[in-house]
Amino acid sequence: MNETPELLEVPVDELSLDPRNARRHHEGSLRASRESLKAFGQLDVVVVRKGVVLAGNGIVMAARELGLKTVLAVSVDRLSDEQARAYALADNKVASLSAWDFGRVARQLAGLDEALRSATSFDERALQALDVEASEPGSRGGGGNAERRTYYVMTGEQAAIVQGACTHAREQDQTLEDDGAALAAICQEYADAVQARQAQEENAP
Repeated sequence: MNETPELLEVPVDELSLDPRNARRHHEGSLRASRESLKAFGQLDVVVVRKGVVLAGNGIVMAARELGLKTVLAVSVDRLSDEQARAYALADNKVASLSAWDFGRVARQLAGLDEALRSATSFDERALQALDVEASEPGSRGGGGNAERRTYYVMTGEQAAIVQGACTHAREQDQTLEDDGAALAAICQEYADAVQARQAQEENAP
């Protein structure tokens, strides 16, 4: 039977980020990690093998940016190199497989003060754009809003990709007020590129 790893307090300077990490951390995700650390402290444990971070690279990056000297970690030196690579992929993949119930998200956010709402990293304007209500299931609302509401069903991984793209677009273009505007801009850019390519093909000799 595998032994339970000992919880350690490890200096961040002694840790190396995983050079093979397949999960990219953009500024939006790092900002979320920083806000979480400031609001709640470190509640997710970093997993380390021979000084290299297998899980929690974003936590270590955010901790360094905040000037923290140590992080809580467990060592899994017992894993082989192949097991370590597989675990790192699995750790990143598993979280993306689940989907959000945005109605419940809105209800959980209701009543929280501004600082705690910000620490959750949920964009309340995006929830409003989805016409998500904070009331209990079965109640009705949102009537009288002339905006068109369109819903898409996607996997957790697809939703994470869309959210990351919207966050990146808003960071690049400050005129995009919310994720709805960002998604529309991304789709318009794609449509323009497709039309331009089709025009080139039609005009080709």
